[in-house]
Amino acid sequence: MTFIVDRHNLTLDVQSLQIEVEGPNVGLVTVNQTIVLQGIKNPNLQPAFEALTNMLHDTKL
Repeated sequence: MTFIVDRHNLTLDVQSLQIEVEGPNVGLVTVNQTIVLQGIKNPNLQPAFEALTNMLHDTKL
């Protein structure tokens, strides 16, 4: 995955990506459990997460 940070390309081998959708740090992004990025507090994160979990639940065999 490639990010642009301060007008420089930063390429990372992303093994895990976490986005906090509940709690005090909504929008906080953690890459590979070590790189923490300031997220954007967005009220759509919780409904989008619920829709994703519902979809995953419905597609399990």
